[in-house]
Amino acid sequence: MVNTTKPDVNIATETWLDDSVSSAELESDAYTIHRRDRKTGRHGGVMNTMNSSKTSTEVSTKSESEILWVKIQCVGHSDIYQGCPKCGSRADSALWLILLGSLHGLDIFNA
Repeated sequence: MVNTTKPDVNIATETWLDDSVSSAELESDAYTIHRRDRKTGRHGGVMNTMNSSKTSTEVSTKSESEILWVKIQCVGHSDIYQGCPKCGSRADSALWLILLGSLHGLDIFNA
């Protein structure tokens, strides 16, 4: 499907990736890989693949949760911050609290 539609952004959860798989193994000329692997266990993990023609950078946070933030630079417009949380069995309200809490430390509101 990705090869057919060629979307600018792809988001994946439950990647099951760890340090034994380098991002270079996943990258292609068409996409830049941003990922956050689960630190313990073999399940989990989130990943964002961004069209390489777009300028994107991973944003570090103080959160230990499986939430990946990527800044997408838009020419002539404000930057976009895209969050990719790993949704599990948590209640929706608890997930949103974790997602919002992970914004702490991002310098996006003073830009």
